Amino acid sequence: LHTADDAGNPGPDYRFGWGLLNTRAAADVISDSSFDRIVEDSLVGAKGEFRAVYYSGGNQPVRVTICWTDPPGRVPEPDLDPVTKILMNDLDIRLVRLVDSFAYQPYILDPLHPEQPAVTGDNDRDNIEQVYVEVPAEGFYEVVIRHKGFLVNERQDFAMILTGLTDEYFARGLTELTGNNGEFILTSAGEYLPDMSAGWHINPENGQPVTLYFHDFDTEPGNDQVRVYDGTDASAPLIAVLDGSIDLEETRFTSSSGSLFVEFTSDSRVQMAGFNAVYCTTPPDQEPLIQGQEFPCEGSHELYLATAGPGTDFSWVSPEGWEIVDSVNGRITLSIGTERDSLQSTSVNRCGTGPSSWLVLDPRSTAPSLTGYTADTEPCAGSLATVEVDENTGAVYRWELPQNWLGTSKTRRLEYVPGKDPGMIVVQSVNACGLSERLQIPISVRNVPGEIQIMTAREQPCAMSVEEFYVTPEPGHSYHWESGSDWSIIGDTVGDTILVEVGQQSDFL
Repeated sequence: LHTADDAGNPGPDYRFGWGLLNTRAAADVISDSSFDRIVEDSLVGAKGEFRAVYYSGGNQPVRVTICWTDPPGRVPEPDLDPVTKILMNDLDIRLVRLVDSFAYQPYILDPLHPEQPAVTGDNDRDNIEQVYVEVPAEGFYEVVIRHKGFLVNERQDFAMILTGLTDEYFARGLTELTGNNGEFILTSAGEYLPDMSAGWHINPENGQPVTLYFHDFDTEPGNDQVRVYDGTDASAPLIAVLDGSIDLEETRFTSSSGSLFVEFTSDSRVQMAGFNAVYCTTPPDQEPLIQGQEFPCEGSHELYLATAGPGTDFSWVSPEGWEIVDSVNGRITLSIGTERDSLQSTSVNRCGTGPSSWLVLDPRSTAPSLTGYTADTEPCAGSLATVEVDENTGAVYRWELPQNWLGTSKTRRLEYVPGKDPGMIVVQSVNACGLSERLQIPISVRNVPGEIQIMTAREQPCAMSVEEFYVTPEPGHSYHWESGSDWSIIGDTVGDTILVEVGQQSDFL
């Protein structure tokens, strides 16, 4: 499926599926030994997550596909074009462009409008998801695979295929950097190349002096060197020559004008890890975007991420009494306390301190509980109905509907359209502490009534007598009576039994 050629609209559709098999392209991907394009891994437990960073040169489309063998679900009866969801473990893939944290989402289709082409969004129906970027920007991308908060059997194995991405990047030639703040690396491969040569011209748009520093630095001492020039190229005054290991905290250089030139060369003997360089002209101007569990479980360890503009570092302030057990710049692992409080992140660089942002954390102490609900338990077939269950702050909800009923929700309120047969709605709620028991909600369905049979003790009643007429009542039905002009209904005309004063002539009832 990953290498199939579109046969109709871009992406999958209900007419052509994923397109035409391209076995040559599939064989090329399988036999490509440049790096592991095929990844097999697992998500385990309520917080299972997979992350990996790759590089795109921006010269070919990027495609990432995941698939998994879903656990057995409820088997529907044979039907034409069923829309019932049967996915049990709902995995989600996102491709995050790291320069600005933009997240590309997978293809989705609308079964209620099968003629429409695929769009992108949260796919909660399929055990195959694919992200496609036709014209990617050059740079680094992170593949993130998560699930909706719970897994059948607490584990889900999956496979992933990537094309248009590589896990190895090597700087080559001259790179122009025009952002006011930014960063650049020599390589992502763990070791740079022998006889390597690369240069970076930092020429920010605001024309302000440039400050250069390093997050990592490791080159062959005495031979593989970084040279820093106070100007636009290697003819400018030389500020520094760096090799081996350096003091990352103390090493920084500032240009006298709005340009700085950095050059690297290596010989053929020993290759080391290289460097990760950062430059700035102003303090950060973006508030950090803090991502992570807003309703964590007391006593657990949770991962929180902060993102902002290029070249931004972060400082963190944890809630009082909570502990940061691990911190790597934009990522921290936080030991969760018991009281509601805020986590603070501030964007910083060597040019100054930028804005701060806060994420309110409201810990949960137990898994959610579902005991009560409100619902119209006798909706009409084909009409819109609603059901609500107990509110559990910080929880998400998983609804299961009978076959051929329509509706979906991740909140405590579900809007749905029932089919013609009665059924059972099942809901579970999950938070960071665990999963609730399954709550079953029986729903009777009212349909347009069929023919009914009117009965009486005597088929030929006497004229001017009072007779009882009745029907066999059906659940959810009411009965409205009328008579011909010569007969008279005594009392209420609504009910499954009535009294009638019979006239002198034959008439209808």
